[in-house]
Amino acid sequence: MEDRSQIYIKYDNDKLLAIQEKYALGYDFIGSAVYCAETVISLLKDNEELILIGENLLDRFFFFVHDSEADLQNYQKLFNYCNQCGIIILLNGYVTMRYINRNYFSRLRHLSESIEEYTRIKDDDIAGRIRSEFRGNDEIAILSQQTASMISELQKHIDRIMTISGELMTANERAEKFSELARKDAMTGLYNKMSYYEAVSRLDESIEKGCAKFAIIVIDLNYLKRINDEYGHNHGDIMIKKLADIIDSFFDPATSYRIGGDEFAVILEGESSRNALTLTANFRNLIMSESALGYWIYPSAAAGCSVYRAGTDKCVRDVFDRADTEMYGNKIQMKARRKN
Repeated sequence: MEDRSQIYIKYDNDKLLAIQEKYALGYDFIGSAVYCAETVISLLKDNEELILIGENLLDRFFFFVHDSEADLQNYQKLFNYCNQCGIIILLNGYVTMRYINRNYFSRLRHLSESIEEYTRIKDDDIAGRIRSEFRGNDEIAILSQQTASMISELQKHIDRIMTISGELMTANERAEKFSELARKDAMTGLYNKMSYYEAVSRLDESIEKGCAKFAIIVIDLNYLKRINDEYGHNHGDIMIKKLADIIDSFFDPATSYRIGGDEFAVILEGESSRNALTLTANFRNLIMSESALGYWIYPSAAAGCSVYRAGTDKCVRDVFDRADTEMYGNKIQMKARRKN
């Protein structure tokens, strides 16, 4: 039996430490050998009766260490080879991703930007640009060509809709124009009797609701029969038109109506109705001063005014009748003044 010192010489601590370093790297089969060796050392130190068993185990261990060192070298080579393969795989992945990004992701992003641009400006030239920029037989090119066709078709539908919309707008404008013409007097340009009845209907509704506030001024041209007899009907129409222009400008922005051959009405609504009596008086003064030039030169007219009385007037006709009565009273006064 060898003594303990000889066993330690055979054991070679340096080799054991080297193996332990390998074991730290994760080689489990070497770790197992180290574990056996450490166990043997512990046993030899604590129990001399097991020295014989320790010799046998150490002999086997040193044989195993020799073979393990060769395996370690092979594994080191394998590890280096794996590292090289890993680097190659990473480089290949990087190149592949660059290729995918250039040929797929960037093209898809560009296609998306073109579609977004079309949604903003609705320009059919974008479809032609997509066709020229995305050529080929790959999936992206096919998708782009289909998108360009879809944009072209969509633009055709939009253009068709815009054309129809323009035609409808033109038709609506014409209808509104015809409606406006139907509501206005052809000779004077003031609103006609039909429009006056529409206003009366609306005001009657406001009376029923208890929220009416308006005044009516009735105006009648003097000397129309004499003008027609002495100067002809054409001159009579001229005087009607002149009076209509005076009424329209003087009572603006109130609405003026021609409700008969030589009869006119002005409706003042809301707060402006408070000034109706004052406006009527001022209008009479204007007519009196200017008509002094001659009734065949400047129109002479009588005017009467009435303000709606809540609780008394049942409808617009009540207000109109009072204004009409006052207008005829003004006409009588004017005749009496001329005689004097």
